[in-house]
Order: sequence, then C-alpha cells, then structure tokens
Amino acid sequence: MEIGIQGVEGSFHNEAASSYFANQSIAIQPFHDFRSLAKSINAKQMDYGVMAIENTIAGTILPNYALINEYDLKITGEIYTRIEMNLIAHKGKKAEDLDQVYSHPMALLQCADYLANYPQIKLTEYDDTADSVKLIRDNKLESAGAIASKKAAEIFGMDILESNIETNKKNYTRFLIMKSRKNGHDHIPQKASLRIITKHDPGALADVLLIFK
Repeated sequence: MEIGIQGVEGSFHNEAASSYFANQSIAIQPFHDFRSLAKSINAKQMDYGVMAIENTIAGTILPNYALINEYDLKITGEIYTRIEMNLIAHKGKKAEDLDQVYSHPMALLQCADYLANYPQIKLTEYDDTADSVKLIRDNKLESAGAIASKKAAEIFGMDILESNIETNKKNYTRFLIMKSRKNGHDHIPQKASLRIITKHDPGALADVLLIFK
C-alpha cells in the first residue's frame, strides 16, 4: 500500500504514517509541499495521504484545510502524535563538539531552552527536520548537528546525542489520513467533519452553534 507524506522519510509525517498503518505493509512516497501531496491524493496516485492539520503549540494549519476543500479530499482517519525532538549528529560526537545545528524553524524554536545551554552553537533554519539530518550526513558536516525525529536518526545512520529536548513535553500534532473521493469506501465512519459556509452577517456563527446546542 502506497502512502503519501509531506517531507522526506524520517519526518514526523513518516512517523505518523508508520504508526497509523502499523500492521500493514506500506511504501512511503514523499512530497516537498502540501499542495503536491493533496493534488496527488486527488488524482489517486497513491492509496492514502497523511497531512498535519493542527499542533498544540503552533495551532491550526489553516492552509491545509483550504487544500482539503480545493481538492475535495475525503478524511478517513486521524492520529495524534507526540512530537519528540532529538539532537542528532555524527557517531562519537557530543553536544559540546557542535558549532552549528540545522532544523526546521519551528523545531529550533521549540528547543530554544535546551539550545541556550550551548551558546557556541549557531542555529540554522532548514526546510525539513529529517532532511537536515540527511544534509549533515551527506555533506560530512562533522561539527554540525540536526534536530529531528528518532526515525530520521535511524534511517540516516546517525547518533542521537540527547532525546526529548523540546521545551514543552505536551507537544502533539494531529494528522489526518485522507484519500480521494474517487477511491471508494473502506469502512463505516465513526466521526464526522463538517464544512459550513455562513453569510457574512453579525451573529451568523452564533446561529450555527445554536443549532448544535
């Protein structure tokens, strides 16, 4: 079964996909951005796609809701994944040996308290957490580290210098499991998601909420 994710193998999307489809044989197809992922799901180029939709720290990822609407994607499941950040580097290195750390801007921000203990380290933003591990491996950046998932360290054969370095230990991301509406039904749904459009009038949202009340 082919599963599309945003980011490279070893990313948190990859972890979410592996957890949700834990008892099935899957092949991961990475996409550079969410739009490419959504477009491919709609075109039935894979069985399912995994897309982050909200985070306890960063909040709702509104552009992804817009993509679900634009490409008329069907939500078939969800999974909450705790985001655990790890300092990763070449084998035999220690945090004291590093003078630069690469990662996604949000990952660097979420690990600010830990990184403050190493003022010699220059923080460098990169497009993807897992890809930053690949960067320091492929370019043999011996004095550089990366912040990413345990799976990224495993895939790229790097060492974890310290685990769970994120400041907030209750950092979770909700990922949606999606497929094309042209892909048929797979099971009886247990949860519904509604998209509601109201008039641009004062109290319109309150009127909708009163219906649910």
